[in-house]
Amino acid sequence: MNDGTRDESEKTRSEVHEEKRENPGFDIDIINFTNILSGFAASALWAILLFAHNRDKAGLMIIGLLCCIVAFLTSTAWLYVLYKDSPGKRPSLAVRVFLFFLISMVIIPMLCPSSHGSGEKARRIHCASNLKQIGLALAQYAMDNKDQFPPVNGAAGLEYLRREKYCTDHRIYTCPSSKTRNTKPEDPLTENTLGYVYAGAGLSLNDAPDSPIAWDKPSNHKNYGNILFVDGHVQGFPGASWLGNLR
Repeated sequence: MNDGTRDESEKTRSEVHEEKRENPGFDIDIINFTNILSGFAASALWAILLFAHNRDKAGLMIIGLLCCIVAFLTSTAWLYVLYKDSPGKRPSLAVRVFLFFLISMVIIPMLCPSSHGSGEKARRIHCASNLKQIGLALAQYAMDNKDQFPPVNGAAGLEYLRREKYCTDHRIYTCPSSKTRNTKPEDPLTENTLGYVYAGAGLSLNDAPDSPIAWDKPSNHKNYGNILFVDGHVQGFPGASWLGNLR
């Protein structure tokens, strides 16, 4: 009797195994190497595209990776719904990758514009801080030179500050929204490496406090500019006509 029971049990297990083999349903191994590989490929592609069009690299990289994770999970859930009632069928690699990229292309553009806007706002604040530092250096220079600001406009005027150790950090002289970069800190400032316009020649600490002395190059920001005034305060002006505030 024990032998008969064992044979029946083994037969039952064999039948169950055979039934599963013939009717596997949806295999949840969608979350496997091929999907992970496609996720890395999508992340790399979006990182390259975002880096090429925006300078807030760290923030956009995080957004891009999060979007890829959301797209991966969404595509997996979608495939599960499509194939769960289809015995013996599995989505091909091409279908998985196509669906992943399709969802990524929908999700990422929805999130990136807001990231870009917040990044530009942070760069404007950083830019104003740079001008504020330049203003402090100009004031120190003036106090040491009979209240007179550097006597030459343009990069040559701000070079007085760098050369005479009033402000030696070359990063201060470049707007974070500008493509202008001074790759060699020991090199003199030039119009090609300076991110701002200096026009303080002939001005002194005794001039009108609201006289502009330095400001953004027009190409630094889109429809926006920061202006440094004689009294050291910096003000940002929105709009395409912001240069009209240089009176």
